[in-house]
Amino acid sequence: MPPRLVLIALVGVVLSACGPGEGAVSALPVGQCLQEPGSSSDVEEVEVVPCDDPHDFEVFALVALPDGPYPGDSGRSQAARSVCRDRFAAYVGVEPSNSVLATGFLVPSEEGWERGDREVVCLLYEPGERLQGSMRATGR
Repeated sequence: MPPRLVLIALVGVVLSACGPGEGAVSALPVGQCLQEPGSSSDVEEVEVVPCDDPHDFEVFALVALPDGPYPGDSGRSQAARSVCRDRFAAYVGVEPSNSVLATGFLVPSEEGWERGDREVVCLLYEPGERLQGSMRATGR
């Protein structure tokens, strides 16, 4: 089966989860903390960890992109970047432009899109640093 999601981030990607072990990207809930998934652009599973442990990423939103033909890699990434940016402040408590945190996202691959997958997993991370504790409502 082809990979479900493609990992996209401008600086790097860090993921965080609330329970240790492996987790399927398709089952990540908001608030999950994760470790860096590696250098592959195709990610199906990630290492989830308690948010109290040092981690790389935290899931802050899950958003379904609208149905329609595959928008291409650029269109898909642009849409994901926009929907994640729009939801950042509601989770963290501050606008992205006033935060030390950055956003990344996991998006459906073209193959996943053709199978009906539209979910964007919005991630936050701190460039060059590891997170400890949840970033929800921290105003960071």
